[in-house]
Amino acid sequence: MGERLDNAEIVEIAKGLSFPADIVAVLERPCGYRDRDTVYACEELAGKGNQHALDALTLIAASSRQDAVAANSALGRIAHNRGSGMLTASFERINDPDCRCMLLVEIANAQGFNASRPEACSFLAGKLKEEKNQTVRWFIAWSLTRLAHNDGEAHFIEMLKDRQIDIGVMAAKTLEGVGTEKSLPALNDYSERMRKTQSPQHAGSAHPAEIARRALEAIKERCANPLEGKGSLMEAPNAFRKPPAGDGAKTLKNRT
Repeated sequence: MGERLDNAEIVEIAKGLSFPADIVAVLERPCGYRDRDTVYACEELAGKGNQHALDALTLIAASSRQDAVAANSALGRIAHNRGSGMLTASFERINDPDCRCMLLVEIANAQGFNASRPEACSFLAGKLKEEKNQTVRWFIAWSLTRLAHNDGEAHFIEMLKDRQIDIGVMAAKTLEGVGTEKSLPALNDYSERMRKTQSPQHAGSAHPAEIARRALEAIKERCANPLEGKGSLMEAPNAFRKPPAGDGAKTLKNRT
């Protein structure tokens, strides 16, 4: 896992998802260096609500085809124009980790255009509990923090309870910038739990208990000085480290 899909794998997945014969035929056609006809055709269909065409773009974007970058750009345009509904549907249909992480990046990037953002946040929160692949889980959590922004405190508090240490750390760092007094009990519990845990140390990263302590101090200071504002994700540019390696989605680690 983690290697880009070749065209034969794309076609096999497409057939397994019962793509219409015309879309399968388009995917089977060899792709030249400047050939974007397949991407343009799929984007036009997906823009009209054709889910199979959106799935095809997702497969191409995560592949080794020469039109992969063009397909990724098309996904972004569709997400901006139509919101995240079709992307979350593709996430449900396609099990490949690279494809799923690609979709999660685009779901997050559509934040400013997404009229159904609360529904997307609820979808991601549910998937975080279900997903087993650690890299996909990291991208789910990252997308959730991007989408939820300043109105996602409840999601971040729930993420503190996550069994995957780097997701709890992500939540604590996010709450450092946007948390309110509602987060204090959960952060206290998280800090105590992490003190008792032999947490793996990451280069350049503080211990999770120390990260929680910083978040607690930042929130208490904001509560004492409310006129200084609530804060935002942009105040903590180093909040998110790279996703874990070892179980897929290697090609996407530098896209966030």
